[in-house]
Amino acid sequence: MLYVLLVSFTVDTTFCPLDSQWPVTAPGTTRYGNCPLGYEGQASRYCSAAGTWAEVNLSQCYQLTCAGDDVWPETPRGEQAIVSCPAHMTGNQVRLCQVDSTWGPVNQSGCVAHSCPSDDVWPQTPIGSQITLSCGVGMRGYRTRVCGTGGIWEEVNDDSCSMGC
Repeated sequence: MLYVLLVSFTVDTTFCPLDSQWPVTAPGTTRYGNCPLGYEGQASRYCSAAGTWAEVNLSQCYQLTCAGDDVWPETPRGEQAIVSCPAHMTGNQVRLCQVDSTWGPVNQSGCVAHSCPSDDVWPQTPIGSQITLSCGVGMRGYRTRVCGTGGIWEEVNDDSCSMGC
């Protein structure tokens, strides 16, 4: 005689449901996934015993940035840094921190020159102004230079310079 015993039972397990990058997951399990765009590392999320997702834990995600320097602040990838224009200009200049964490070119379209910048010889000078300096040691006469349009120095005129006696 052959007896067949059929036993049926149900397991009352509630899984955490599919949610964006997080797959269906058994209770009591921590899943690991990608950090948000612009971050590096590993995000995690815990599936509770009740089958509900905890908030995403981003404590192991680190924001990717372009390094700061003496002019530009540390800036997250994909964002623009804005700083004041150089001393001889007014307005702001902009620079993009690119997706590979390198700086893009400086955009000075928001800068307006009000003077020519100083250098080793010539002082900062207002646009349209001419400055006159002596010709230098062992020379007599003078040399002139005009601060031109857009804050660009014109060529030095030193025609009156000659060797001194």
